[in-house]
Amino acid sequence: MRKPMIFSEDKPFRQLSTKGKVATFRKKKKEIGEYWICRSRTGSKEFDAKVRVVHSVESPEQLADLADMSGFENVKEWCDKIRDMHGEFPEGYVHVVEKEEEVDE
Repeated sequence: MRKPMIFSEDKPFRQLSTKGKVATFRKKKKEIGEYWICRSRTGSKEFDAKVRVVHSVESPEQLADLADMSGFENVKEWCDKIRDMHGEFPEGYVHVVEKEEEVDE
């Protein structure tokens, strides 16, 4: 059964919806598997996606190799947004999420 995954920030959501893949930082680890994407806790489903890869992150430097997949201009902008949301740069996880293509039946 799919679980919801919220993308309230525009840039990562646009990256996933238009490019089909995004690297997203979360304080809590999501399981690898199937999710449905929404924009808010009470939002409706936008599309289906899969979490393919999860890496633990302890410092901003660890995000540098994935910044081009984050939807942000660079790793500094991405880390600044993480700090804005959490008050500091917390330990957490980066998840690689892939949009599932719709199939007409």
